[in-house]
Amino acid sequence: MLGMAKNARLRLNPDGDLFGRYFKDLSQTAFRSEKRERVEFGEVVQGKGKTMKEYQLGQALVMNRMNGEPAEESGIAVLKRDGEKLVVTAAMTDSDIFNTAQKKNERTWTTGDALEFFFQPAGREDYFELHVTPNEQTLELHIPSVEQLRIIPFEKQFFDSGFKYSAEVLDGQWKARMEIPFSAFGISEVKGARFTICRYNWNKKWEEPELTTISLFTNGTFHSPDEWFTIQ
Repeated sequence: MLGMAKNARLRLNPDGDLFGRYFKDLSQTAFRSEKRERVEFGEVVQGKGKTMKEYQLGQALVMNRMNGEPAEESGIAVLKRDGEKLVVTAAMTDSDIFNTAQKKNERTWTTGDALEFFFQPAGREDYFELHVTPNEQTLELHIPSVEQLRIIPFEKQFFDSGFKYSAEVLDGQWKARMEIPFSAFGISEVKGARFTICRYNWNKKWEEPELTTISLFTNGTFHSPDEWFTIQ
């Protein structure tokens, strides 16, 4: 049984833009071409377009390796606004879907597959990190700044976002959704905010997880807001 509080559960009805048209056609082949600007099955911007830093809400992006190279197992992700909340949806190919986390706020990126959403309100140094795993365990962090990330104890970064979430595991694929109220970030508007969507993809046959993202990173860490997208 999937471990998620009932009051936080979301029904993963297909999203016509993402899960209806794109997810059913997900394949590794679609993400492996370095020459394509767009993948063959829809208006999904290919990873080479990640050099841009501006983002229009609702734009679906391919998740590639941190340096922009095609991933062994990729996915697509999109950020949308729905009233006074942000909605993150992602669909990912995965040949070994698992996460052994058993409760909230474990180090989910070390225990298996995890989808990660990073968000920094406009003009602020603090930022937020939210995770959801295939077995619907979550991690919620409020980080004062990149400089203090390694200084403040992990447990001191916990916060309650009040977000709703869900995940669904299919054959060789999984998808996830987060709905985060503006109140979680103390904002009333998202324009100018910075964000990224990332993934830890573990496989028992691999020595290390494959890290993929919609952004392009040059310094080997997701914790680099200057390299995230800015919402227009």
